[in-house]
Amino acid sequence: MSAPRLRGLSATSVRDLPGVRTPHDELVVLAELAEAQWGFAGVGCYGRSGRGYELRGCLLLAPAVAVESPLPFAADAAVLVELWTAPGVSVRRTSKDLVRSAAARLTRAPRQMGAIEAAPAARLPSASMALLGEVGFAPTDREPVLRLELHATVRWLPTLAELRERVSAWVTPVPVEPVRRQQLEQSLR
Repeated sequence: MSAPRLRGLSATSVRDLPGVRTPHDELVVLAELAEAQWGFAGVGCYGRSGRGYELRGCLLLAPAVAVESPLPFAADAAVLVELWTAPGVSVRRTSKDLVRSAAARLTRAPRQMGAIEAAPAARLPSASMALLGEVGFAPTDREPVLRLELHATVRWLPTLAELRERVSAWVTPVPVEPVRRQQLEQSLR
């Protein structure tokens, strides 16, 4: 089996998604708002089949201010509004791939967010608290909201100055000697 391909989803591609639980009209509006803020509406996981590539799962995000919910989502968070996997696909593996890809895309988005938040029982019935916990979400004091901090998902890549500073700490300089010192010492013996 080939590796899955993860692609960003646009508002127009959300219209064609199969099996999602949220009404399509609402999803399209949320997808348009997300695309306007971050340049993408979510992530799709595609796998090779006999007919080319087909959708194995999708994850859709929306800005917190756009989600109509009595839950207190933070303003610095993207809200997970849909997490769907196709029947017969590994839910944990696909969900983990989708969340990682969405987090990576959000860290590079024009308007950066601090986290992804989800509410499995109230807002996101297709994902359980255990599943979201396995892919990196943690409970908050705003129950039942779970939060995935984006800064915790990013690997540290040093700037050139930071890298030079780290490497120079490992290297001990050799003391400077005159060029002909050894020759002078030998001639004096």
